[in-house]
Amino acid sequence: MRRLALIIISIQLLVVFSAEARIINIPAEYLTIQAGINASSNGDTVLVQPATYTENINFYGHQIVLGSTFLITGDTAIIGETIIDGGAASTVVTFVNGEDNAALIGFAIRNGRSLDSGGIKCSGASPTILNNSIIGNAIMGDGSWGGGIYCANNSAAVISHNWIIGNRAGYGGGIGTINSSPTIANNFIFGNYAQWSEVGGNGGGIYCSGPSSPIIRGNDIRSDSAFWGGGGICCQGGVQALIEGNTISENFGGGIQLGTGSSIVRGNIIVGNFGEFAGGGVRCSDFSGSINNNIIAGNSSIQGSGINCYSQHFGPSIANNVIYNNTSGIYLSRSSQIIVNSIIWGNDEFQIGVDSLSNPSFVYCDIQGGWPGIGNIDTDPLFKDTLNVDFHLQSISCGDLANSPCIDTGHPDSTDGEFNCLAGLGVSRSDMGAYGGGGNITRIGNEHAIMPSSPLLISNYPNPFNAQTTIQYSLADPSPVTIEIFDILGRKIATLDEEAKTAGNYQVVWDASDRASGIYFYRIKAGDKAETKKVTLLR
Repeated sequence: MRRLALIIISIQLLVVFSAEARIINIPAEYLTIQAGINASSNGDTVLVQPATYTENINFYGHQIVLGSTFLITGDTAIIGETIIDGGAASTVVTFVNGEDNAALIGFAIRNGRSLDSGGIKCSGASPTILNNSIIGNAIMGDGSWGGGIYCANNSAAVISHNWIIGNRAGYGGGIGTINSSPTIANNFIFGNYAQWSEVGGNGGGIYCSGPSSPIIRGNDIRSDSAFWGGGGICCQGGVQALIEGNTISENFGGGIQLGTGSSIVRGNIIVGNFGEFAGGGVRCSDFSGSINNNIIAGNSSIQGSGINCYSQHFGPSIANNVIYNNTSGIYLSRSSQIIVNSIIWGNDEFQIGVDSLSNPSFVYCDIQGGWPGIGNIDTDPLFKDTLNVDFHLQSISCGDLANSPCIDTGHPDSTDGEFNCLAGLGVSRSDMGAYGGGGNITRIGNEHAIMPSSPLLISNYPNPFNAQTTIQYSLADPSPVTIEIFDILGRKIATLDEEAKTAGNYQVVWDASDRASGIYFYRIKAGDKAETKKVTLLR
């Protein structure tokens, strides 16, 4: 289903851009991609056959679609086979002449090197960047931005459904934005690095600097690194970002770092990140936005492993979060904000820490060990399945054996709207935790912030493995399932399963005895949902 949706998006773009226009074929008509671009007119499509093209291309203001044959086949293997290689000479793809109606679809963009930008540069231009594999690009220097993709000068690029892997820059190893408001949605952002020498380094996956209002939604941001902080995402300098519905996990430098600005951070799963200094899950400094309806679990750092906030003049709105099983819970410095409707439980060193200059208020929260405040409780929240990152509250009405004490115990002025087993269970008022809350208590207008349900609970063993590994997964609901294996270049090399399944637990064995040692990825799709994990084959 998801693959079909992406094919439809690509075909729609092709139709939009190519009405009353021509298709220029590479290499049949022109031997190089740049020659095809130079010969094109606005609305044309430059269609590229699978091969490796060692070029540094520039759109030069041409409002065209540049696409691989993935555009017309929908075969994801073509992406890894249609390579634009920058030859370590310059930026691979450049948009700097107002290409707001241009698109780049279905390529492997690799080996870009420059002092300016690595893989793709969008400056004063807002192209669509869709279904590409952007791997191993770098910007040289600690003051560099955006190793994989760089957006500047009011770029509103649409960056969607890309694999952004192993790129490097001083700031924003995967994606770096400055004074721009791109939409960054549904990408797999993995193994990128924000540091060049011994200094610098924020935003291993994504770095945003203001003034700007980027949308960062639905991405899988995993195993990225940042020397100073924000291994997954760093937004600072007057940014007003919407950071929503992302999975941010296993990053070094912490999950999210927030500086001055009023971003909205809601509905994210922030798990298993490591912050060397403070704030393994979320770290904020003089941040005035909101941190609502997030799961912040299993993170580690020296201080405030779930959330660490320093707010000299003001503080964020913090409501309806789960802060669970971190090496410490929430730490507040110079803070007087109110924390509402949250569950702070099972953290190792402490649940709540404050310095002598702080006077925060916790109200209508479930806090292990107790904490003074109106409506606070100290009772096991009865989550459904914390081992599999399912932090829904148990409810007899939803088939569980007990009712969580956090149902209907949130702030009286907040509501859940209606009973929903995948969201709020409260009838008279909000639940505590990540799935409850709405209305003005979350300070997100009238929107009802809901955590996305996890469609798949997946793991594999052993990892690393030799020859065979067993992939286990669970389905909460009946769904068509596809399990695919990809290599490090994003090429699909195997399909392990492709059939409709009922709800339940499953496992499948991948026999990789005919494959070389290295890193691979397995991707499980269930309906329109998908999850990806890394495996290492050692022979």
